[in-house]
Amino acid sequence: MIVLGIIGFIAVGLLLYWLVTVVNNYSYKKYKYEFFNMQNFVTTAIGYAFLFFGNNWYMDALKANGDLLNGGILIGIGAVTVLYVVYLNIKRTDLLFGLLGSLFQLILYVALTLGAVFALLIVMAALSETKPVYNLNK
Repeated sequence: MIVLGIIGFIAVGLLLYWLVTVVNNYSYKKYKYEFFNMQNFVTTAIGYAFLFFGNNWYMDALKANGDLLNGGILIGIGAVTVLYVVYLNIKRTDLLFGLLGSLFQLILYVALTLGAVFALLIVMAALSETKPVYNLNK
């Protein structure tokens, strides 16, 4: 079963890569605009981070009967940031292609953002030269 899971994971990854390539080639030929690029990804990832931390802050404040405005502001900034990417996609292409492509792009960028954050944490740990902790009091 593990081998089938790995093969399925690789097949889905290759299918998504092929879809991204097809969409980018089509959008560049027709609109001279690459739909999937690093600027869109970083902007969307920052927006998702604002949404995530804003939601956490809002929920914590809701439980503690605290100030809800801080979390709401972060959620608003995150939503505006993500919607800005959608706006740029529609502005540089047409309405139908921009909306459908943005939907696919935003769904794909959720998974890529999680992977990028995990990779960033690993790089930060490697650069800080962390050493394993040994418990000698067993």
